Amino acid sequence: MSARATYASLLLASLLASAGVGCDRIAAFKAGDAGDGVRGDTSRDQRPPDDGAVDAPLDNGIDIGGVDAAGVDVGTIDQTLDAGVAESVSPDDATLDIAVDSVDATADSSLDVIAPLPGCGGGTLRVYTFSSTMIICSGGTSLPQDQASKFCGTGWTVCHASQYLALGGAAIGTPYSAWISGCIRNAGAPFAPTDGNCPNASFPMSAEAVSWACQTGSALDYSVSSTVSIQTAPTCARIGANTASTAGFWSWATPAVKLPGAVCCQ
Repeated sequence: MSARATYASLLLASLLASAGVGCDRIAAFKAGDAGDGVRGDTSRDQRPPDDGAVDAPLDNGIDIGGVDAAGVDVGTIDQTLDAGVAESVSPDDATLDIAVDSVDATADSSLDVIAPLPGCGGGTLRVYTFSSTMIICSGGTSLPQDQASKFCGTGWTVCHASQYLALGGAAIGTPYSAWISGCIRNAGAPFAPTDGNCPNASFPMSAEAVSWACQTGSALDYSVSSTVSIQTAPTCARIGANTASTAGFWSWATPAVKLPGAVCCQ
């Protein structure tokens, strides 16, 4: 409630109280005339209402003239109250602008983090980085070995077996299934990994061991396919030939199998 409204309420209460006292005095005087000639209740006449006493509470607040006992102008009080309300409910445009800019900056930063990194083809993303020149790209559709180059971007190619070992594949395993450009069997007995894809077409042959445990050298897998290619693996294995030089974090796959990614080199 504003100071003006408060003053109006107090003034009305004062007028009603004064009117009530006057009525009591008139009623008492008439009662004395009708009775024993006494002017009614003398206790009321002995202490007539003091208009100053009635006005005193009002003087402590706001006077009729617009100035209270301390000399504070009503208009000043109203303006102060109005300013306080406006200050408490009106948002600060500058503060809102800062908050919005902060949100925008955070959103832009998040977008920068998840933006596609270079090295991968359209529709694929870099999912693992061995080094600045060897990465794994994955996404979109799964492809056979002879189409794996579609996973790599401009200036990048599917890594050869020798590149894979030299750039991190000999010591680092990943959970991703990705093509490596290499071959360990081509219509004959398995052999140590060579660079380049195997022929896509294959036919059944006698079962031959194609992978062995790195630590013990015991056979892990056999294949009857005439052509056997290479893919990444989370564990170490010797492939194609049971020698220490063929150990790496890779495994075998027939070239027609479709995998969701490729190891790309620059």
